[in-house]
Amino acid sequence: KAESYTIPFPFIGVLICIFMVMWQSETINDNSNILFIHTLIYSIIILIPFLITTILKKIKTIIWKKITVFLFIVVISFCTVSPLNYILTFSEPTYEQVTVLEKYMSSSSYDDSYYFTVILNGKTQDVSVNEEIYENTKINDKINICNKESIFGYKYFTVQK
Repeated sequence: KAESYTIPFPFIGVLICIFMVMWQSETINDNSNILFIHTLIYSIIILIPFLITTILKKIKTIIWKKITVFLFIVVISFCTVSPLNYILTFSEPTYEQVTVLEKYMSSSSYDDSYYFTVILNGKTQDVSVNEEIYENTKINDKINICNKESIFGYKYFTVQK
């Protein structure tokens, strides 16, 4: 209608997607800064055809439509960064053995998260592990860190017993 504006964008669905990706990215111990940088790069790549089309066809759209298209592209990029990089990992993984210095569990109303404190790449770091590895590992045990890198340079690692 002429006097009222709505934003045709499912915000709750977007939030669910973002939280699911952040939850999943914690299990592969990736760097959130790199996740956001790759999201921005993918968003720009996907946005270019939209901009070219609107300019060449001289399509006039209101600013809200451009904003919602941009937000939708950011969400798509954010939700596909980790899976896309995981699929496009062709290099051989490298393994590093580290000692568990500390272990702790973080509880919330819906989930428990398990962590080890280790020295990785010369820095003390907390790494996320699954419940089985957490239960079967003691402090001062050795664990293997499996480092992986996709063809785009996206680095992540998993913990193995």
